[in-house]
Amino acid sequence: MPTCVVCLDALKEPAALPCGHVFCYDCVTRLIRSVSPFTTTHYCPTCNHPYTISNIDPSLVPHHLRQHVTPSVRKLQLEYQVPVPLHGSATNAECERLLAENASLRTCCFVWRKRAAVHATATMGFVGLARLARDYALKLKKERDMICYVTT
Repeated sequence: MPTCVVCLDALKEPAALPCGHVFCYDCVTRLIRSVSPFTTTHYCPTCNHPYTISNIDPSLVPHHLRQHVTPSVRKLQLEYQVPVPLHGSATNAECERLLAENASLRTCCFVWRKRAAVHATATMGFVGLARLARDYALKLKKERDMICYVTT
C-alpha cells in the first residue's frame, strides 16, 4: 500500500508534483500554506525540485492549448490492491526456488566482488608503475637538458 512521506500514513487523495513524487493532497496543501510569506515557488519535500503554483484562468488560454495546461499539484486516481498470500505447496516450492536462486546470486556476487578487488589492485599497481615511469622519464629528460646546457 503506497504511503505518504509527509504524514507517513497510507495515501489519502493522492496528488503528484511535477517531479513525479506522490503525497496526500492535504499534506501538499498544508505544506504550501505553511510557507510564510506567501510565494508561488515551492520545493518538493523529497527531492527539493522547484515547482510553482499559479492559478491560470482557463478562459484566457486558447481552446487548442487548454489540454496542455495542467496544475502543478495534480490529483491522482491510484488503483491498488493489497496482495493476498497464497497458501499451498506451489507457493512453498516457489519460495524454496527463490531462496535457492537468492543464495546462488549471493555466491556469484561474492565471487565477482573478489574478482573486482583483484582487478582494482592490479589496475592501481599499473597506475603506480606508470606514474613512476613518467616521473623517472621527466627526471632523465631534465638531466639530459642540464647536460646539454652545460656542454654548450
